Amino acid sequence: MEVSNSGTSITKIEETAVEQFKLCLTDEENSVAVAAIKTLLHLIKCSKAGTVAELRDEIGLAKKALTGMKQSVVSISSGCDLFVRFITLTSLDQTDFNECKKLLLKRGDLYLQNVSKSRLKIAKLGNPFITDGTV
Repeated sequence: MEVSNSGTSITKIEETAVEQFKLCLTDEENSVAVAAIKTLLHLIKCSKAGTVAELRDEIGLAKKALTGMKQSVVSISSGCDLFVRFITLTSLDQTDFNECKKLLLKRGDLYLQNVSKSRLKIAKLGNPFITDGTV
């Protein structure tokens, strides 16, 4: 565990999450929520956790670090919560944790694809309701 200048303790997981989140935000196509989801996927891929409980704890630390940033806390928090719910809705009965992790990553990639498509879909559906000069 490392200690920041402000005296608060920062784990390597939190530090990695913040760095990855900032990297994801450099792509203008990524909303704050999509950047948070990509960050969690990266965290899962790189995780050294040996159990689902440890992985959940790591995701919780990452979410805490991301919501502490000066970004849209609601978008980050809801994006992370929905991501975790979506990837864990499937049965995790595999006896091998690596197989379970692969399944979580597969579902996470599927969720990311769906979320990424949603932004364009919302823009297309909402466009008829926004007329020139109203903004």
